[in-house]
This record gives sequence, C-alpha cells and structure tokens, in this order.
Amino acid sequence: MSAFDEFVYGAKKCFDAAAVKTNEFIEASKIQIEKSQLNCELRDEYVKLGKACYDMSESGIDNTAKMQAIIERINSIKEELKLAEENFKSKKPKICPNCGSKNDYGFKYCSKCGSKLD
Repeated sequence: MSAFDEFVYGAKKCFDAAAVKTNEFIEASKIQIEKSQLNCELRDEYVKLGKACYDMSESGIDNTAKMQAIIERINSIKEELKLAEENFKSKKPKICPNCGSKNDYGFKYCSKCGSKLD
C-alpha cells in the first residue's frame, strides 16, 4: 500500500468516526430540545391550572372539569418527559465496569476489553 493510499485510508477512518460522533451529538441535542419544549409546555399548563383554580375561587363557578382536563395534560407531559429522559440516558456513552473505557451508546460489549456493558 502506498503512502498516499495509507493517508486516504486514515483520512476515511477519521471522517467516519467524526460522522458517527456528529450524529450522536445531533441526536442528543434533539432530545435536549424536546425536553426543553416539554418543560415549557408543562410550565404553561401549571399556569393554566393556577388560573382556573383562582377563577373558581373568585367567581364561585365550578371549574373542576376544566381543571381535571389540565391535570390530565400535565400528567401526559410528565410521561413524555420521562420517556425523553430515558431516551437521552440510553444515548450516553457507556463506561466499562471492568476497564473504565468509554463506549458508544449502542455497544453491548466493551470495545477495549470485551466485557459486557450494563
């Protein structure tokens, strides 16, 4: 193999590794953005719930059905947040319990020592 071929091969390996890391970063960023949006929605629903409670207290009109619908939406958003957090955690690099090396999130076995990852 010529020096140029070795250079091209090395450059390709570097490019492929950079592409994988970039995709991982993009996926993690998307999940973080989703979590931020869900947290904003959750905050807005809490504000609506507080307003409905205050309005009911001030007017004496029963807003229980409206408040229950808001509470159901809050619970739904909380469940979406929980799933997004689990998804995010599954994308984090795994640390080998045997040798301590970092492994990409999709790995089942350590790329350095071959130990099973949790």
